[in-house]
This record gives sequence, C-alpha cells and structure tokens, in this order.
Amino acid sequence: MITVSDILSKYNLTETQLANMLGMSLKQIHRLKTGKSKPGRKAIKRISEVFPEIDVRELI
Repeated sequence: MITVSDILSKYNLTETQLANMLGMSLKQIHRLKTGKSKPGRKAIKRISEVFPEIDVRELI
C-alpha cells in the first residue's frame, strides 16, 4: 500500500507542494497523511494524473 507519506518522501515534496499539485487543501493532505481519512475517488484520480507511475490500486 502506498501512503501520502510515501509520495512525499519519494518525490521530496512538502505537504503544501503536494496539496497544490493535487488541487487539494493542506488540511486534506494532512488528514490523508495521518490516516484520519482515506483518499476518495477524486483524489485517487488526481494522484494518477499527476503521478502516472503510481499504481492507484495501491492507494485503496
């Protein structure tokens, strides 16, 4: 399973940078990172567009 923390580490991004890239709020990114929420359909779609090398099945 791939987490937001994995994406941040792999691409050397801050939460703010990732939020901007995905068109999400910093609060949403933080909640995903801490496991307080899981990525919804829209977030998964956007992650797949920005990071096509990530297998989105591993985000679910």
